[in-house]
Amino acid sequence: MITGEEVTTPGGHANVWGRRGWRDEIDFRVLPGPGSISPLVDAAKARGAVFSINHPVLECGGCSWEHDVPDGIDAVEIWNGPFAPQPGAVALWDRLLREGRRLTAVGSSDWHRAPAPLGRAGVRVRSDELSASAILAAIRAGRVVVMGDARTPPPVLTARAGSVTAGVGDALRLGAGEALDVEVVAADPAFVESRVQLFSDGRPAGQAPLSPGAPARFSRVGATHYVRAEIRDADGAPLALTNPVYLVVENRASRQPGASNHLE
Repeated sequence: MITGEEVTTPGGHANVWGRRGWRDEIDFRVLPGPGSISPLVDAAKARGAVFSINHPVLECGGCSWEHDVPDGIDAVEIWNGPFAPQPGAVALWDRLLREGRRLTAVGSSDWHRAPAPLGRAGVRVRSDELSASAILAAIRAGRVVVMGDARTPPPVLTARAGSVTAGVGDALRLGAGEALDVEVVAADPAFVESRVQLFSDGRPAGQAPLSPGAPARFSRVGATHYVRAEIRDADGAPLALTNPVYLVVENRASRQPGASNHLE
């Protein structure tokens, strides 16, 4: 169990995970304006919490995010409820990624009462161990796949440059002009006859079929900042959306021998 609470400001909502009782110390009544949300974000970070924007584009009073997005914000919810990733939220996330920000995409059922389903959407987190601190660290690092349900095992996205590979949330170094290949593997029957759409630097970069035992592969992908993937079933319903593999394009002549290609 990870403690947390929703902070409902007049200019948008956010989740703060990993800190209990901070609302007794912080005033959440923050109006939108340049820099106005930063003290609240800084206070959450100072207490070791993860700060995540909730449903940034949602048609209800005060729900959409009207604040700035300061550097201390860790994540943004791009899939709210059981229906689909919200296009406006995904567009905001991609814009921030293209600007060089590394915000983690998350999903939530936003459950308040029955009969709304609990666990749709949800996340899978690649964590070093099953503990609150490790899971929160993995969310900060972007090692997250957003899923349409709470049970299906996630697909695995791997980017490759030569003999070096990186997974979701990792960074991959590659030389200018070096070929980038991407593979998506899914073992669960839920992915039978599904399709993968690959995005490079926020733009569609091709589609490929995906089924258990039949990976989707993309060769010589043109990307300089990041790649990510969205998976839909045969009827077009969303199944999963991965966070990016980040790319670091460099002059190979400047690399030090033995330098790591996996960045934290």
